[in-house]
Amino acid sequence: MPSKSPIRLLTTIVAAMFVAAALFLSSGVSARTIQMPARVSLQAQHPTNAVTLGHKKKKKKAQPNSIKHPVPFGKTITIDHWKVKVISMAVETNFSEELSPPPAGYNYVVYSLQYTLLSGKPNSPVFAFTNVLVGSTKDQRGVDTDPMCDGGNPYNNDVDPGGTVQSGACISVPVKDTGLVMGVSPLLSLSDATYWFATTG
Repeated sequence: MPSKSPIRLLTTIVAAMFVAAALFLSSGVSARTIQMPARVSLQAQHPTNAVTLGHKKKKKKAQPNSIKHPVPFGKTITIDHWKVKVISMAVETNFSEELSPPPAGYNYVVYSLQYTLLSGKPNSPVFAFTNVLVGSTKDQRGVDTDPMCDGGNPYNNDVDPGGTVQSGACISVPVKDTGLVMGVSPLLSLSDATYWFATTG
């Protein structure tokens, strides 16, 4: 068999090198093609984490006008056509022939509120609101709760729009009933809401 010439041998070697290089490049592309979905998969997880972090629940702040979170003492709020605030509350200690001391186990609590009529027809706070006291026993007590007491200065006259008056009364409360909160309820309102006020600063 005749031997190959040097030129033909060199051509064969170069062709073999090109084939080897082509096979190597082809295998590299295939490897990168296989790895790419893994990278895409890892990147796709970030938006999910962002959504999760963006939906954290926020704690709700406690709102006033509840027994546990009453309107601060001395602060004015608007109830229907009135502005209302508690200005004083104290245990009665001055007794006389006209005002006898309470039965054992009770205190007579005298309170006063300030009312400003904003609009509407003239009206009296005595006929516009009812007031109750609630303490640690959770028992609601009003001016007609036994034992009844006389005290305070109820304002029975009409108040004209723009007028401001003070009106109060006396409620008997068990001595053991502490942490008293004042409830104010409008009588002629379509709502049956009660607004709660702190009685101490």
